[in-house]
Amino acid sequence: MIDSVVSKLQIIRYPPRYPKSVYLYITNECNLDCKKCYYRTPDDEKQQLSLKRLTPLFREWKKYGLTSIAIGGGEPLLHPEIFEIVELAKQMSFFIAVTTNGTILKPIKPNRVHISYDKLHPTWHCEKLIKRAIKYYKDLGFEILKNFFNPLDLFIDSFQPFHS
Repeated sequence: MIDSVVSKLQIIRYPPRYPKSVYLYITNECNLDCKKCYYRTPDDEKQQLSLKRLTPLFREWKKYGLTSIAIGGGEPLLHPEIFEIVELAKQMSFFIAVTTNGTILKPIKPNRVHISYDKLHPTWHCEKLIKRAIKYYKDLGFEILKNFFNPLDLFIDSFQPFHS
């Protein structure tokens, strides 16, 4: 019975055969301790992926045709090897994007910097902090794309008024 079911399955090879990008969570450490954070809780033990551990992963991903890596975490700029991780990935010709909460400013050199401001972060109401981060990364030569997101808007907007 199982053989007949398996024989009727068709595997469709849709290019690309492997994913072209990956989201890399390099640390769960963060300086904000947001109450609604789904990445970690303040009680979690600090965890990080080291450059030594990432190097063979990068080689394997390159072998399979991966082209881009989005680095995040907790707050990736707290990782002690963030400069080296970004540099190695760029040397291997990956497109690198780093997502930060914008409260820690470091002269990293990925292809793109994402400054995450949504209503889950306590930085949402601090216009001075937002402007400082945008200016800092703009001065480093990054194009700034503003993405201000309130996840509750999606939830609330999905409901229509009930009419009896």
